[in-house]
Amino acid sequence: MLEEESKKKGLYQIRAWSSEDKKEAISMWLKLGFCLDPQEIISVVTKKSVKGYFVIKIL
Repeated sequence: MLEEESKKKGLYQIRAWSSEDKKEAISMWLKLGFCLDPQEIISVVTKKSVKGYFVIKIL
């Protein structure tokens, strides 16, 4: 549904963030055909480093 609506709106990609501790979410993204781009960000809330992935799918 998200992919269909995004295409109708003329969008060319879907992107999200998932921290590496979210094993189930990472597995879901892969099963849905998303690519994972490993990143390390600084949390705005805690000011600490957080490892994870930007997940991307080209439509």
